[in-house]
Amino acid sequence: MNRALPLLDWAVSQPDKACIVTDEGAYTYRDVAALIRSTAATLADRVGYGTRVGLFIDSTPNFIIYEYAVFYLGGIVAPINRALKAAEVQGIVENLDLALVVSDGPLDIDGAAPVVTVTGEIPEVVEGIDIPPVAEIEPSDGALLLQTSGSTGRPKGVLLTVRNLSSNYDASYRWLGIGKEDRILLTLPVFNTYALNQGINMLAMTGATLRLLRRFTPEGVARALADIRPTFIPFVPTMVTRLYQAGILFEEPIKIGIGAAASPANIASDAWTVFPQATLYMGYGLTEATAITSVNHIGTASDNNGDFQSAGIIVPGQQVRLGGAGSDDERGSILIRGANVFAAYVGTTEPRPVEDGWLDTGDIGRFDENGRLHIVDR
Repeated sequence: MNRALPLLDWAVSQPDKACIVTDEGAYTYRDVAALIRSTAATLADRVGYGTRVGLFIDSTPNFIIYEYAVFYLGGIVAPINRALKAAEVQGIVENLDLALVVSDGPLDIDGAAPVVTVTGEIPEVVEGIDIPPVAEIEPSDGALLLQTSGSTGRPKGVLLTVRNLSSNYDASYRWLGIGKEDRILLTLPVFNTYALNQGINMLAMTGATLRLLRRFTPEGVARALADIRPTFIPFVPTMVTRLYQAGILFEEPIKIGIGAAASPANIASDAWTVFPQATLYMGYGLTEATAITSVNHIGTASDNNGDFQSAGIIVPGQQVRLGGAGSDDERGSILIRGANVFAAYVGTTEPRPVEDGWLDTGDIGRFDENGRLHIVDR
């Protein structure tokens, strides 16, 4: 199934519902669907099946609209960190062999690829333009080309297929319990798999409302908490710490996700100070495994599982075992198998660390007596 269709589908049943809300405006599902189709039409002479398109766009509706316009046409989306300098972007474009870059500001990459420059936070709808048909794609076709440093510390592309995303991104809302009535606040930068999954794709799969912040600041979060009263926010630990230090307080029920916490108990305490009625979850995942591999639904401050150490249970559809386990605590290299294991590295000679279907993550873990995964070293 074309990756653009779920978001377009919601415009049929709830066209007037707020889809994306920013500091500058609100855009309904009807608005967003029209913008995706119109933008796809303007790109159709340059983007087609398998075309790799870099998005050098901030956390604005423009990113989502261009991402889904490229999906619509059957292309592959390569998000690029908006904090990078032009020379760094040029290196990525050349390394990943991108055919086109869309930028929301002036960008000189010395002819490495054509650049489409967009302004504002949404593109203009082009009236009277012929809208192309939605591209037909297969589960094995590429969809996202993300970047990760991996074990070498050198950036390389991670190609995720439609099958990868369908098996992991598209199931995440069920694993996390997010639905149509939720209001998602996205403060993460949109170029990484965490934000792409638990923000943008969550919007498309559930028909929820997404409150989008261009930059994370405690002041910006406080403003968004007041204007949309979110019910779900994915964070990284440093964001929670900054909100705690700033004295932010939100006393309504909310679900809070916290990724990659080094001191989970301390972060949970900070989170419950900022969000006293929060239901917390943490987990484990990596780009080469698409996104989520395990989830620990901790609970609330007054009713929790008491587990502040594990990464939780393995989600359905994946197998995890420990390679080389044999020490007293049975720790070993975390190996993952499933439809979520990435297709290929791009722009590197480093081999794909997969043998007989098992992805060697390079992370060290152990299982406790309840079958919950603990991350020992990354």
